[in-house]
Amino acid sequence: LLPETSTSYDLGLEWERGKTSYHLSYFHNDVKNLIDTQYEGDHYSYVNRKKAAIQGLEMEFSHPWHENWTLDASYTYVDGKDNFSSTRLDNRSRHTLVGSISYDDHHSYGYTGKLWDSFHGDYHFDGKDYTYHAVNLSIQKHWGPSLLLTAGLYNMGNKKIDALYINGREWYLGMEYKM
Repeated sequence: LLPETSTSYDLGLEWERGKTSYHLSYFHNDVKNLIDTQYEGDHYSYVNRKKAAIQGLEMEFSHPWHENWTLDASYTYVDGKDNFSSTRLDNRSRHTLVGSISYDDHHSYGYTGKLWDSFHGDYHFDGKDYTYHAVNLSIQKHWGPSLLLTAGLYNMGNKKIDALYINGREWYLGMEYKM
């Protein structure tokens, strides 16, 4: 594989009104030798796409509606094209919408958590478009500034899409120690 190189442009606005924050940006990436995957009959291999353009729009909104609770929402529109073959790039959603509610008790030995729904519209893979969403949950227990235990559940609704290797509900557990 050849290394990727890219030229990227991003133009954005951010502003706050009271406790509420907003973000709007446009991005454009010209990529040479994009590292991508390609189906080879019975397996996938990594390949270079000679020239690709990935552009889109991002919008974000955040509002802490209580000292412990925050509402967030984001939307991303992505148009990714292989400029050499004039086809749409795989493994990208044209529309991604995420809504979440977060909790933080602001104690060094306390709890944080997040419940979010991620919607993927027109996720392009192997020449087909898929639309799906997943509800997810994450909870953290803090033990001072250096130890964090995380437990969570991805895809609470147990959505399965074999073509995308979405195999249903996934539990996870992790620990982070900062030295």
